[in-house]
Amino acid sequence: MWSELSNLSKDLQIFFLEGYEFSSNVYAIVDDGVTFVDAGNDYTAFFEFFELGFSPSEVRRVVITHSHIDHSAGVYELLRYGSIRSGNIEIVLHEDGSKVLMETAENLGAKIVKIQGYDRIGTGQVFFSVIPTPGHTCDSICLYNEEMETVFTGDTVLSHAIAAPDPFVGGNLRDYICSLRMLRTLKVKNCLPGHGKPVIGEAAKCIEETYEGVIMKLTGLTEPRQIIQRLISLGYYEDAVVYCDKVEEDIEILLAKASSLIQIHRLESAVEILKKVFELDPRNHFAHTFMGYALMLMGKHEESIRFFDEALKIQHSLEPLIYKGIALILMGKAEEAMKIPEFKENFERFKHGIRVFRQKD
Repeated sequence: MWSELSNLSKDLQIFFLEGYEFSSNVYAIVDDGVTFVDAGNDYTAFFEFFELGFSPSEVRRVVITHSHIDHSAGVYELLRYGSIRSGNIEIVLHEDGSKVLMETAENLGAKIVKIQGYDRIGTGQVFFSVIPTPGHTCDSICLYNEEMETVFTGDTVLSHAIAAPDPFVGGNLRDYICSLRMLRTLKVKNCLPGHGKPVIGEAAKCIEETYEGVIMKLTGLTEPRQIIQRLISLGYYEDAVVYCDKVEEDIEILLAKASSLIQIHRLESAVEILKKVFELDPRNHFAHTFMGYALMLMGKHEESIRFFDEALKIQHSLEPLIYKGIALILMGKAEEAMKIPEFKENFERFKHGIRVFRQKD
C-alpha cells in the first residue's frame, strides 16, 4: 500500500511503496509531474498508485538506482500505458546499466537517459544530485538533495541488512567501500533505501552501520584494532584512518593513523599526529622514522635526515637508512648517499622511486 512520507520537503510530495522479496521499494516524487525512483517488479504497484488520483499522463521519468530486475522490471508495466508511451517518458539509469532494459524500453517508446554520475536530475522545482555508488553493482547510483538532507540509496545502503556485491554485474567490495566512504561525508538525515522501511532522522547512523558491516566483510574481523591492521595490510589507508578515530587513542593507534595518513599524502595531518606520539614517547623509533619520511615527502630533506639519524640512534634498522639515502640523493649528495652500504646495495630496487620524488620536487 502506498503511503506519503510527509515533512521531508515543503516543495514536493514523496510517496512510498514497500517492496517484498522479489520487488524493491518504489518511490514517487510528485513535483511538476511524477518521477518514480525505481520501478520494482510488482505489476500492481502503478495501478494502485494511479488509484490515488494521479494520471499516467503525469509520469515524466523513472530513475533506476541499478538494473537488477527487482528494481527495474516494473518499467515494462509502466510502458503498457499508452499515455505514458506517448508522453516521452524518460528512463534514467547509469550508462553501465542493463543494455537489454535500455533497448527494450526504447523500443516501447521511452527516451533513455544515460548518466555517468554527478549529473543533476530535476523533478520540477527540486533537483537531485546523482552520486555514482558502485559496489553492489557497477551501475549503482544514489540520489541526494542537500536541502532536504535526503538520499535515495537503492541497495547501496539498506536499513537492516547489507547487500552483497554481485560480481556478475561488476559488484565488488573495494568499490563498495569507496562509495560508502563518500556517502559518510554527506549532510543527511533521511535515507530512502531500496528495501525495508525509510530511515527518517537517522540516515547517518544507517550509512555508518553499513560501512562498518562492509569493512567487517572485507577483513573478516570484528575487533577494531585488528581491523585497522588488516586494512593497512590490504592498502585501505583512508579506512584505516577512519577506524583509528573509532578506538581509544594510544601510541599504537597514533602510529597506525600517522603511517596511513602518510600513505594517502595527508602529510601535515600525519606530522601533527606524530607530535602527539613524541609527547608520549620522545624516543619512539617508528615515530622518528615516520616523521622523517613525511618531512622528506614535503621536500624538507635536511630536517628529515635529522629524524632518520635519531631513529638510527634509538634502533639501527634498514628503513631509516634507506630513507636517509633517498633524502641525500634528493639534496644532490649522491656520493654521500652511496657511502651508506645498505643504501648502495639496494639502490637498483628503488631508483625509479627517487626519480618520481625528484619530479614532485
